[in-house]
Amino acid sequence: MPAFWRISGHTSRLFEVFAPRLYTEYSTTLNNILTNSPDPAKLYDNSVFAAATFNLGPRTVSYPHQDWANLSWGLCAITALGTYNPDLGGDLVLWNLRLLSAIFLTKKHAIPLPNILLVGSDGWTMDI
Repeated sequence: MPAFWRISGHTSRLFEVFAPRLYTEYSTTLNNILTNSPDPAKLYDNSVFAAATFNLGPRTVSYPHQDWANLSWGLCAITALGTYNPDLGGDLVLWNLRLLSAIFLTKKHAIPLPNILLVGSDGWTMDI
């Protein structure tokens, strides 16, 4: 889908600006894996991220979780999308920091987070 391809490229560029050395490590590692794999497949050709998860639906929530398989000093890009009112829901909850909505993600905004260090979930949204 073109929209997800654009988001992937956008978050990758943000990552490159925000953490250039880490971006280079991601890029080098992913290229090495793709070069040495029998069946290389890149999620998006404009991204250094090896995987993506999409929470789709009018009332999507996630349970508190950590992404243990990620690089311990790595970052994950979270992008808020959809037709919801951020004043009425869609909260990003960082459980181990005891934060609810301290990070206010409005539609179309992205944020990099060290998701192996944080126990996070997102809350129910009120559709517009």
